[in-house]
Amino acid sequence: TVVVTAIVIRRPSDYATRPGRLFLVFGCRRPPRVTDVSDGRLKRLAGDATALCRTLMDNPIRKWVGGIAGMLGLGCTAARSLRATRHKSEVYAYQLFGSDEEIFPLAICGFRQDIDPEVTDFRAELWKPVAIQGIIVAVLEVDNGDPAI
Repeated sequence: TVVVTAIVIRRPSDYATRPGRLFLVFGCRRPPRVTDVSDGRLKRLAGDATALCRTLMDNPIRKWVGGIAGMLGLGCTAARSLRATRHKSEVYAYQLFGSDEEIFPLAICGFRQDIDPEVTDFRAELWKPVAIQGIIVAVLEVDNGDPAI
């Protein structure tokens, strides 16, 4: 078991044609298994979270967010905005609260659309540290720098 105190996201810069833009980070209260991904539950949760994540990333941040239908669908009751240590106007992250599942949504984070290509990473301190035994990261949306793709 480890205690998570921050989230660090690094984007590939020169080698990826479509780097990730929006992410859902799942915490694991037990060691993660292949079946956690293959059974479809996390994929369904990630799909349901995409619209919520997009809304939170593309609109001004608020400290506490609660009562949003998309968040309730994730099994969470509240989200708290996290402060990024760099690129504060380009990246956003929220810690999610309220899930009692073994594999639970821990955070949603991402980069704004049309960000400076030099912004390739960020670190956000968690509002409340969490003890976990593993993580699973879902890429919810990718940047599409080429409209023809």
